[in-house]
Amino acid sequence: MHCLLLVLVLALPLTAAARPITLADLKERDRLTAAYHERNRTTPSARDLVYALYSPKGLELSQKLLAAARAHKRAGTATPFELALVAEVQKIKHRAYAPKAGEEWRRWAKARKLNKLPSALLNVLGDAIVRSSHPADSMPWHAEEWLDHVRLDKKLVQDRFGADGVRSVESLLAALPNGTTPELKQALTMVNQWTLLNGLSPRVERLLADEPGFAPTLPVVEHELKRGGKLPETIKGALVQWPGRANSYTVLRGLGLPANTVIYGDKLHFLDPRFMLALSGGSYQLRGQRVTSDTAFLERWVRKAIEPYQKLSPEALKREPVRFLMLGDGGYLVKTVNRLLQRTKLEGFAHLFAFEEQTGSGSNLLGKEKKLLFHGVDIARGADKAVEGPDLYGYVVSSQLAASLRSLKEQGVSLGKNVTVLGAGKDGHGVGMGAAEHLAKAGFNVTVFDTNPDALAKAREKNRDGRIRFAGDALEAMSSADALVTFTAGKLAFGKKTMEALAKAVPAGRTMIVMSGGSPGEIQRLPRTLEERRLTRVDRYGMVRASIGGVQVALGYSDSGPDLDRVVPFGNWRFVLPRNGVVVNGRTRIVGNSPRLAGERRMSEGTEAVLRREVQTENPTPDHLIDEELARLVRGAHAAAKGGAPGLHPLEAQPDLREFRQRNVPGTQRIYGR
Repeated sequence: MHCLLLVLVLALPLTAAARPITLADLKERDRLTAAYHERNRTTPSARDLVYALYSPKGLELSQKLLAAARAHKRAGTATPFELALVAEVQKIKHRAYAPKAGEEWRRWAKARKLNKLPSALLNVLGDAIVRSSHPADSMPWHAEEWLDHVRLDKKLVQDRFGADGVRSVESLLAALPNGTTPELKQALTMVNQWTLLNGLSPRVERLLADEPGFAPTLPVVEHELKRGGKLPETIKGALVQWPGRANSYTVLRGLGLPANTVIYGDKLHFLDPRFMLALSGGSYQLRGQRVTSDTAFLERWVRKAIEPYQKLSPEALKREPVRFLMLGDGGYLVKTVNRLLQRTKLEGFAHLFAFEEQTGSGSNLLGKEKKLLFHGVDIARGADKAVEGPDLYGYVVSSQLAASLRSLKEQGVSLGKNVTVLGAGKDGHGVGMGAAEHLAKAGFNVTVFDTNPDALAKAREKNRDGRIRFAGDALEAMSSADALVTFTAGKLAFGKKTMEALAKAVPAGRTMIVMSGGSPGEIQRLPRTLEERRLTRVDRYGMVRASIGGVQVALGYSDSGPDLDRVVPFGNWRFVLPRNGVVVNGRTRIVGNSPRLAGERRMSEGTEAVLRREVQTENPTPDHLIDEELARLVRGAHAAAKGGAPGLHPLEAQPDLREFRQRNVPGTQRIYGR
């Protein structure tokens, strides 16, 4: 036991000041481990209760409990637990916990038949669900991190509902199978933060959102926040459009945004509902609309923000520093405000605004603006991201393709290993070539095609893997592929005619996976005639299913973010498009694809998770690299706050961040060989 614990303790993020681990430390950890297992036996975690409720057996048992409760109520013999259950189901049915005015950001809070019973039972037991302060529930190496410190107190259940309530709880918990079984996997697939938080009372919602444990550990970000401090007091307001994830919450909280801050959670495919819940208790304004359709609100906000500066003389106004910061992801926030100031003749106040843009698509979008009024720091075109981006994001997409193929194989559909990559990158080593190299190392037969002959020639010249072949003809490159991965400015590089030509060029009965490495907002929709031919259905549990070559496969849970998985047929030939070719939130899975599976570790948020072996095979983006990139965002925000000439300005190289990460965060070896 001591040897195992020694390995795990040493795997935690260290700093230069970390003290040596002693035998007393190991004994204390042994004691807490034993206490933790004992607590699991006597005081179930909320996680176990949720898994039980959403397992197929749990759903079936819940339906029986409700049917019995209704019958007993009609007969006048219902117990307090049964009366409470019937009442909660009625509340949810009549949308008692639906979003109120001003809460449009609660996108997950929609009526779902499947959710009524689990949510109702959790609400009934809400007073007995408590946050634990026991040290054994906060150990960092638990097999499950989610809700270990939120517990169901059976004594409180007994006090309120008597023995009948306790028996009902124990019968539900008994529905959860032991070990990793297909049934348990299905339960985990069906539970994610979108479905879970739907229909809950405010108290239970807060507990299960796990706000105190939501912000992940990000050593490099924390180092940068200590070094640079919070944003200067000269910043009087901010507009934010960032992916709504836990790591974003850590950065925004650390930056110390002013009270006059507006946060958009409009990227549905990136939004973890807990992100908005964690921010909703403060003074920030949360918006659920898309930035581009929220111009009336933005105009009101801008006019009110600049009101004090309209009283200044022209000379005094020119001397004013940056007062308002825009943190953008995708470019649409800055573009909308840029055009708003021009339309309202408020260009004279533009120097009061500055921005930071973190994505390549956003940088491209803003680069096309005829007149960009603001000073902006371009993270995507910065020196560090330009070097590491192709390999890092190529790895993200290629790992998702491998996961999709593996998942199909587990369900009985085996595809070949021929992969065609469309788009090498204009300099010969873009994200497409990064993906090609990762796939070649993983044993795939990789062909690269680019419509630009110069880019293809540069890719041949810079290629670091002799196993990669290059094709000069698009149809030749694609017709032999079992999987097609496109990096052509985020767009599927073929329309209806190309797909029909492909269907004629390949053998009947062929199945191909198609995915895109672009941002979801850049993906072109399939032609309507093809969308109408999708071969999918949604079963009673909400799982999207399809038939491929006579084999029934699960493609994803329909309510887990965008329902875009599809199978498009041409005769006996099928395209499988995971999430319409979109890498959702850094990962796309053919089974249980969701922005957040409650049963998963904090792979994309918790930096320490990368130190565990299983994360290396499942997590598409190594967490220490996410940590370093987020630290660059912190530094970029400070740089933008200083102001400067209008236009996009790439962030300079930040070698000290990488050096800090390499010195202080174990397991930070690069994922590619350079």
